[in-house]
Amino acid sequence: MRFMENRQLRFLYVDNDNDMREMLPHLIESSFPGYKVEVKTGKDGKELKALAKSEKFNGYVFDNNMPFQNGSDALVNLRLERDITPALIISGRQSEELKSNLEILASTRVAFLQKPFTSQEFYKAMQAHWPEYSTPQ
Repeated sequence: MRFMENRQLRFLYVDNDNDMREMLPHLIESSFPGYKVEVKTGKDGKELKALAKSEKFNGYVFDNNMPFQNGSDALVNLRLERDITPALIISGRQSEELKSNLEILASTRVAFLQKPFTSQEFYKAMQAHWPEYSTPQ
């Protein structure tokens, strides 16, 4: 599922941490040189669900620990609704629930990145998970 007119990419990033919502979109945008990257943001599971259902994205980046619904539960529900958008889940801790959800999601295109991470670790994770956008064509 590619939405790349004129080398444009669209990502949805959802995190309840205000500082992360200000910083991480810049890292997402700079992860794909040669592409114009638009990042929509949300602050909780309700906004995640509404945005994911109302718009099309090339990728999702979700924090796992959020109000209303965590990122991995939300992704399981999106997969049940046949949304196959590739996703990166980030979290400061790997709870049993998160591990279970990652096992459920293992056959889909999902990756996990442990917080804290450096900008270089984030870039590597993004480019490894979306290799089709790593080098402009």
